[in-house]
Formats: sequence, C-alpha cells, structure tokens
Amino acid sequence: MLRIRFTALSVCLAALVVITAGALLYGERAGARSGGGGLWGAPSGAASKEGERLPAHSLMSLERREAVGDELHKGRVLIVYLTTSCKACIKEAEIIARLQRDAPPGLRIYGVAIEGPTQVEAFAKEFNLTFPFLIDNQSRLARALNIERFPSKYFVQDGVITKVWRGLTPNPNELRQQLDIE
Repeated sequence: MLRIRFTALSVCLAALVVITAGALLYGERAGARSGGGGLWGAPSGAASKEGERLPAHSLMSLERREAVGDELHKGRVLIVYLTTSCKACIKEAEIIARLQRDAPPGLRIYGVAIEGPTQVEAFAKEFNLTFPFLIDNQSRLARALNIERFPSKYFVQDGVITKVWRGLTPNPNELRQQLDIE
C-alpha cells in the first residue's frame, strides 16, 4: 500500500514539474511573440542602436539565396522584424504594406524574420504582403540589434541606424512623417 502511494506521489510530482516547465516556456514564447517581454535574455531598455552602423550579418532571401550584404547598407532602408504568429506583427505588416505603396523610390523596405522561409512565404501570401522578406539565420542580426520585442523597426541611412521603433506602430502617420512619406 505504501509503495502504491509513493508511486502515485512520484507521478503527480513529475506531472507538476512538466506542467510548470511547459507553462513557463509557453509564457516566455507568448511574451516574445506578442511584443512584450525580453528575448534571448536581452536586458530591458537595451541600447537603441541609434547612431551606430548596422552590423554586417548574412541574411537569406525567401528563395534561399544569401542576400547581398550591401543591400541593407546603401541608401535609405526600413528594416522591419516580424514573426508570423504575433498579432501585433500582423497589424504592423499591414501598416508597412500601406507605407510601401506610398514610399518614394529611394526608400527600400524589408521584412526580416527569424523563422523558416516556408513559414514566412505562407505568412506573406496569406496577408498579401508584397515587400521583400529576408531570413535572419540563427538570429545573429537580431541579437546584434538587441531586439527585445516584435515587431521592431530600424531606419538605416547609408549603413547608419538613424531611428529605432520597438513594438506596434501606434501612429502610422507619425511613422510616415519620420520616413518622409507624404
């Protein structure tokens, strides 16, 4: 009888540990996806990177070809980090798609994801997104930029990060104004 109670107690404790670990893991992932909480242990309020050169890291196109490194360092570029399962990212993608339609010829816009190309292609197709997407393999650029939340936006002029926005754009008109989009 004692042995049965000990076994039952052991099973209950093991189940509790598994449930608790799962809840913690799910909560951390949900926080990163929804625009809240840290990612990769980055400290809250990490440096914005404004005024710094955009770190050189290899990105991959959806066609699984290495993206040219200079592409993000020349001219005026808006880099938008999104994830495919984040509600705020879906709203942000719609805002960015509207911006792209009105963007002057000298402004290039790229969506950047840390997920696989197949998942990102499906996301772009589902929401009819026409701006190009790049894949940040192993999240190297995301780590270098201290991305804490999704979505995150970086305005780069001739290789220098001039403006950083974290989270969902609360005022698309303000974003348009800062990017000189009429």
